[in-house]
Amino acid sequence: MNMLDLTPEDKDKIVNLYKNGESLSNIPRVTNQKYSPYIAKNVLLEKGIPLRSISEANRTYIINDNIFNNIDSPEKAWALGAFFSDGNVSTGKRHSFALSMADKDVVEKVLRLISPNTPVRINKLRERMTKISYCFRVYSVPIAQSLFRHGCIDRKTGKLVMPNINSKFYPNFILGYIDGNGTLGLYYYRQNTSFSLSISGSPKLLSDMKIIID
Repeated sequence: MNMLDLTPEDKDKIVNLYKNGESLSNIPRVTNQKYSPYIAKNVLLEKGIPLRSISEANRTYIINDNIFNNIDSPEKAWALGAFFSDGNVSTGKRHSFALSMADKDVVEKVLRLISPNTPVRINKLRERMTKISYCFRVYSVPIAQSLFRHGCIDRKTGKLVMPNINSKFYPNFILGYIDGNGTLGLYYYRQNTSFSLSISGSPKLLSDMKIIID
């Protein structure tokens, strides 16, 4: 088969396979050798689909590179909040992003959205070898760029502001942020019980959150 033999449906199938994580070298296998890597590459170039870098093409685990293109669900907004609190984004020579926190459940939940079969690593902090954090780092140009575009910048201390997302997802974003940088206190005094919530972050971000919560 050559490019002239391809139908619009053939081209759409190739694009969808690639967007869903199949590599150029693997597309022939999953299509019973119907499309060669050369044909698949030309279709992607014709459709204006960015080709993955060598490191991305050699991935061991499937990654949803488009997960943060649009924050259009409560789960994505929550995960974005987690990255704002305890995430790290690098847009240098190798685009990557990482998340590290003490709560393994939160780290695993975020990672399952991005790459369901990537394992979570355990780190023991050097200064206190008994203290454990759970983390992952993923190399993905599209995701790193999307996080950066939403405001999750490198060296973000004191610089963060509320992301420009649909306001109906602000509560989910704030919950994700609290999971990383929030502390909930429960206090008993005589017959009374009280709760407190403290959140750390940049002044502008906290000010915006307070307005939304109030």
